[in-house]
Amino acid sequence: MDPKLKEQVTNVTKGMFVYAIIASIILFVFQKLDTPMFLGVIFGSIIASLTFRLMAINIESAFKNVGTSTDISNPKAKLALGNFGRMFIYIAVIFVSIKSKHLNVLGTALGLIGPQFVIFFNKLVLKNIKERRKNN
Repeated sequence: MDPKLKEQVTNVTKGMFVYAIIASIILFVFQKLDTPMFLGVIFGSIIASLTFRLMAINIESAFKNVGTSTDISNPKAKLALGNFGRMFIYIAVIFVSIKSKHLNVLGTALGLIGPQFVIFFNKLVLKNIKERRKNN
């Protein structure tokens, strides 16, 4: 994997760990945290981190040999197939969460949407903090 891409995936994975802790603390404060909710957040966060890494690998492999004479594949088709696979994983995770009495569906959904929050936080908040430190 490309070193810069690997660094970004690692940063999001670390952010997902922090996100799961913060989400659990917020749920605890609002007295909504019980064992199934906690396990749902952890389960959803782990799956979201793994599918984010899968997406990064998929994107890299789709565009790795584009433009070379040996490449006859279509990057759009590879990306579409990878997206279909990730959506299938999400559906399976939600289905397992619905059927299991040990997992809360809302907790799992909170875990699954974690990468969006982590990326949003990294891009907006941390970027502004770094720019302010450079200016001072």
